[in-house]
Amino acid sequence: MKGRSCGTCNITSWALIVAGLSLGLQGLTNWDFFSAISGGSYTALRVIYVIVGIATIGVIARKMDKCKACNKMNK
Repeated sequence: MKGRSCGTCNITSWALIVAGLSLGLQGLTNWDFFSAISGGSYTALRVIYVIVGIATIGVIARKMDKCKACNKMNK
């Protein structure tokens, strides 16, 4: 049975899924989803990439059972 997860872990998981799909689209079609949603703004694109990086760290922490909120929910 899969354990429950907190809201932060759910958001970081979805952000990582979107990032993975974006990379897949870029590899298959040479179309960058993040550039499209940032409107070509270099600063906005960097912010998006930082958010995805933070989301990745959150998912790694959850996989290592370091999320205290998820651990409380599953006890």
